[in-house]
Amino acid sequence: MIFVGHVIVNSKLISRERNIKGKKMNKKQKCFQKKIKERKEREQMKTEQKKRRREEKTNIY
Repeated sequence: MIFVGHVIVNSKLISRERNIKGKKMNKKQKCFQKKIKERKEREQMKTEQKKRRREEKTNIY
C-alpha cells in the first residue's frame, strides 16, 4: 500500500510517497527512474532499427 504524505522542509511543502514498509521515494528519485526507463526504451528502439537496416541490406542481394 502506498499513501501520500506532505512534508514541510525549509518552509516548502514537499509531497512524498511512502509505502508502509518504510521506503521513501521523493520526486527527484521518481524523475530519475522515469529518465532511466525512457533511456532504455530509446536504446531498444535504436537496436531494433539497426537490426531492420541490416536485414534490409541483406535482402538487397
